[in-house]
Amino acid sequence: MVLSDFVLIDTINDSLIKTDSLINHVYFAEVTVTSTTGMLWWKKTHVVTRIISRDFGGLWFFLDDGQYTPGSQAFELERSYRARKILDAA
Repeated sequence: MVLSDFVLIDTINDSLIKTDSLINHVYFAEVTVTSTTGMLWWKKTHVVTRIISRDFGGLWFFLDDGQYTPGSQAFELERSYRARKILDAA
């Protein structure tokens, strides 16, 4: 499973007491998931767009089934997405 095309779509303050602290934020992003099934010449590639989420300091997970994203792929994509946004704003 390979993640690509990370787009941060929303950030929600999940606190009962509305503060601007980052600790209370929940992040949502859209990613493209590419997976391959089968063997040899029966291989088939599946490409779907899925939504992932994480709390501040937590791990990214898929909203539809609750499974965590593989490895650090989502964090690496998030870091590059934020860097691109900063460069675009400059």
